[in-house]
Amino acid sequence: MALCWIMGYAHNGQIQKEVFSNIKGFLKLDTEVEAVIIGDEKVDLSPLFSFGAKKVYSVVHPDFKHHNLKGVCRLVGEAALDKKPDLIVFIADNDGKEIAPALAYRLGCGYIPDIKEIKMAENGDLHFIRPLYAGKIEGETEFLHAGTNIVSVRPGSFTAEKMGDGMEGEIEEIIWQGIPDPKVIVKEIHKSEGKIDVAEANIIVAGGRGVKSAEQFKLLEEVAKELGAAVGASRAVVDEGWREQQDQIGQTGKTVAPDLYIACGISGAVQHAVGMNRSRCIIAINKNPDAPIMKFADYAVVGDLFEILPLLKEELKKS
Repeated sequence: MALCWIMGYAHNGQIQKEVFSNIKGFLKLDTEVEAVIIGDEKVDLSPLFSFGAKKVYSVVHPDFKHHNLKGVCRLVGEAALDKKPDLIVFIADNDGKEIAPALAYRLGCGYIPDIKEIKMAENGDLHFIRPLYAGKIEGETEFLHAGTNIVSVRPGSFTAEKMGDGMEGEIEEIIWQGIPDPKVIVKEIHKSEGKIDVAEANIIVAGGRGVKSAEQFKLLEEVAKELGAAVGASRAVVDEGWREQQDQIGQTGKTVAPDLYIACGISGAVQHAVGMNRSRCIIAINKNPDAPIMKFADYAVVGDLFEILPLLKEELKKS
């Protein structure tokens, strides 16, 4: 039975939600799942057992308050050489995309990025499905290297499912001594106050070039406020300087899979679609009935977003 480590961070008292869904994704196969949670303060780790983790390794140290490439690589690399997991699973977010390949280099092992599906082959080997060429095709890949290997999972690929309440497991603390004379130290991260991260949001209201200007995004923000949603953007919008890069969704931005995605004035080119097409429900508002996004949206609204969104906002206020 393969042993999988599900990697994740804990900040502000919360474990990354993708940790829970990745546990479920790998439990579907003949694997034993353990979690490795890194952070700068202690959090309640017991929910991980209710989702299927058999054991949790906990690392708590001020060095991990912010992104720490060298620290995580050394920490996990040394632990992996000791415990010998078959697979180390990262979230394919900004941190994971940097740390996972660096750790693979350190361990001299295989690395498959941005997977969206896993399956067991007839011979018992794990096969990984990942999008290629901006999502135009999918490739099926397996490791040829025996021992520890690494994958990163595209956010939203799996759905978290609790196995039961009050389940228990083992928690082992890993002591971190720090890196002497580190070359890089992240001292502070500035975040926009009151903004919901699109990567963590259950509802997203996203705008494309059809919103026409940065000022017009205020309308999307008002609708998002009524829904308790995050505001996202296409690459064209970010390139125009209308929204910050952290709001960008797509191949060169963030991959999201919210319960509801409202696309306003977005054409739905493949580079954007690959970052949001796993949303549970997609509503597209566009004047062009032939826009690509209208073909894969669950609900396609043909019309002017500047007429439709004010009506939506008023209805939401009534509810």
